Amino acid sequence: MTVAEVEVICTEVETRAKDQEVKITDLRGILDSDDGRKAAAQLVQGGELTSADQLLSDQYLRRWLRARRWEPESAARSIIAHAQWRVTNMPTGAIQPSEISNELACGKAFLLGCDKQGRGILLFQARKHNGWTRRLEELEKFCCYVMDKAITMCDPVLNPRGQISFILDLTDMGAVSMDVQAVQALFKLLGEHYVERLGQMVMYNPPYLFWGAWNTLSPLLPPVTKQKIQVLDPTQRQTLVDMMGASVLPTEYGGDAELAAPAQ
Repeated sequence: MTVAEVEVICTEVETRAKDQEVKITDLRGILDSDDGRKAAAQLVQGGELTSADQLLSDQYLRRWLRARRWEPESAARSIIAHAQWRVTNMPTGAIQPSEISNELACGKAFLLGCDKQGRGILLFQARKHNGWTRRLEELEKFCCYVMDKAITMCDPVLNPRGQISFILDLTDMGAVSMDVQAVQALFKLLGEHYVERLGQMVMYNPPYLFWGAWNTLSPLLPPVTKQKIQVLDPTQRQTLVDMMGASVLPTEYGGDAELAAPAQ
């Protein structure tokens, strides 16, 4: 690469950074309003923010702008709608275990610690999920419950954006556990309420029946989301170890750790 090419790249990066700062300022201006202050209060009550001032922080605004293609008006509408959703679903600041007792009893979700990038690792064992008896509303609340816990585990220095690593273990998953609607609900939550929280996702050891559902679902996902998803089989366990870290990955996935008790 020539000096001239490097200078062009540096100029483009600088221009993009300046444009993003303008967008952040624009979004902050939109939310410095009665609607914005109401949203901030709702997010504090809903447990997402610890103070109303955090709504207007660069970090919070940047996360929503990234998710909405750097369009301030779109980001503002999404934040206001999200705040209403959050306070409606978590009026006391968090999902309560009593609201998701059936899902917790399945023992299918595990919090493993942080990966090498400081992202909280959330493991789901699909074989413990019953798609025929679950209630979708309870399942959605369960997903929020464990994602919120994974976010609190994140390393604020390595991972200031609070992103999560997902492992969907599809080992021995039968037809009763194949639940396309549940997967759609998870991705909808990620797209509308946990924006920019997905750091990476591994779908591990999928059975043959998985591929039909995945080939139907995957074209509906945004390209940026699909880029964060890998499908690995047991012969690629070392890749999983390299991604997550041996010290936090249970031995059945190639790591050195013991599988802790399910999330409660």
